[in-house]
Amino acid sequence: MNNLKLVPNIYCLKEVRVTARKKRLSPEIIIARALRNIKKNYPTVPFSYVSYYRDYQKDSSNYLNLNEAIIQTLDKGFAYSSDSNRYRLLDFKKNLDFLRKNIIPYYDLPETDHSDVSFKKIPFAIVGDQYGNELFILLVHDAIRNFDKRSFSFVESLTQDYIRNHRFYSPDGIYDGSTLLYKIDFTAKRQITGDTILAKGAIFIQLDDYSIHKLEYSASFFKFRKKEQGDFQY
Repeated sequence: MNNLKLVPNIYCLKEVRVTARKKRLSPEIIIARALRNIKKNYPTVPFSYVSYYRDYQKDSSNYLNLNEAIIQTLDKGFAYSSDSNRYRLLDFKKNLDFLRKNIIPYYDLPETDHSDVSFKKIPFAIVGDQYGNELFILLVHDAIRNFDKRSFSFVESLTQDYIRNHRFYSPDGIYDGSTLLYKIDFTAKRQITGDTILAKGAIFIQLDDYSIHKLEYSASFFKFRKKEQGDFQY
């Protein structure tokens, strides 16, 4: 048997770095995670807020019948449907600085100039019973609070229809103060909107908890003309 005597020595190794390529998430995956986390990221306990409400009519460039109000919303939390919210009218006034007209019979009487104007009507449009007045109709357009029920066209139910009704573009990183957000632009699919409506917007999602900070949405009509070659120019 041979006895081997080893002399210890210390060696200093260079820094070892372990890296991995992070898989880039698709916009659909990011939005799907945000939708799943709505109840987690929004209050599930009662809360309230005060808001400013205004309604008016517009004749060319002139504003008519401007009404203003201060309204308190008593929200039971996102664990409950928005139909269960309660509201308080804290203040209301008719702004007499603007021209006022009696509009109750204005669009309904056959002898009025506006009774047959087609662009003031939306064919086949249906406004369901929102269990209240015009304020409730406006509130149903809050697609995030009404995430599990039908809101406005093409978004429909945010958790069920929003992703399948739209095409999404690669996320852009933007800052809201010191908070980094995904800004994801999108357009409604043509097979959903038809050839005369353009619907588009952007959704803003925080990176660490997938909370939705804002949803922007706009819709407009557009005209197109047919070119000689047979394709369409918008």
